[in-house]
Amino acid sequence: MDSTPQVTSFQHRAEVDFLRQVMSTMKMSSSKVAMAQFTPWSRVEWSLSNATYPESRVQEAPYCPCELENCPSTSINSLTRSTMSSANRKGVPDVILVISNSYQPLVEVLPNEPLISPSSPLHVFYIVIGSNMHVSRFEPSAHTVGIKVTDFEHLPHLVGPLCQSVNGYIKGTSTTRFGPLCWIIIGVILLFALILVALLLYAIYNYNEENRRLRHRISESERLLRKQNEYFTSQLHSEMQKQIANGEKHAEEMKKQQDMMQSQFDRQLDMAYQQGSKIQILPPFIQPPPPHHEHHSGKERNGVILDPEILKFQVKEAIEETPVLNPQEAQEK
Repeated sequence: MDSTPQVTSFQHRAEVDFLRQVMSTMKMSSSKVAMAQFTPWSRVEWSLSNATYPESRVQEAPYCPCELENCPSTSINSLTRSTMSSANRKGVPDVILVISNSYQPLVEVLPNEPLISPSSPLHVFYIVIGSNMHVSRFEPSAHTVGIKVTDFEHLPHLVGPLCQSVNGYIKGTSTTRFGPLCWIIIGVILLFALILVALLLYAIYNYNEENRRLRHRISESERLLRKQNEYFTSQLHSEMQKQIANGEKHAEEMKKQQDMMQSQFDRQLDMAYQQGSKIQILPPFIQPPPPHHEHHSGKERNGVILDPEILKFQVKEAIEETPVLNPQEAQEK
């Protein structure tokens, strides 16, 4: 807490009230609290080892600025070492709250001063009152948060945000809000993700369409091949039926012709016997079939080919040469 000559007693009382409100809001009954002032020299009010009833004891913090011309200075590093030298728990994070004016600020570390080695995670909240001042990071800390306030009267407005930030760092839930840059980065990432998803969907759609067209072409080709096969099969069957019908018709005609010739021959023989003539039928002349001739004009009977014209001539000649006998001579004979 700032107790330098640049701070009045009323401003010092505003600091005390601010610390009391912070302790009351955060309900620090089970926490260990240490308090120190810089005048600008270090003044430790109490350390972690004797931190009992911190809310009531913080109101007793006196306003004691250094009135010497050359007052020695202290630093955050020195105050932290002196207040947290004992009773510091390793498993519990530590929070340092610094309130300083901008005319004579509390420095992080003095020249040639060795840095402390914190036993547990350390978070520093540095409140600067007055003009703009750059707050550098305290090296031993895990986080250093700089808060700038224009006047001591505005300190009560920091109670709520400060308590939320401290709880966020200690409990692991940060309440830091996203800035415009974060939202822009998130928007760009989402846009890029949407573009990738759209490209993926387009690729899947093209793949499905190409697959569908290929299946359609294959089915059309199969249908055309099946149709052509059926057409040629039907043509082949019809040609075979025609050939079979022609063969049967030709065989029927040949059979009819042979039957007709056989009937004519039998009729001539019957007529000759009815006239009472004895006809000596000569063996027919066997005519060799012409080469490469499949059908015969005569009739095949008992392995002998009979030519109807030759047979008719022989029968006629035999009838003419046979003498005609009267009935009496025929009876005597």
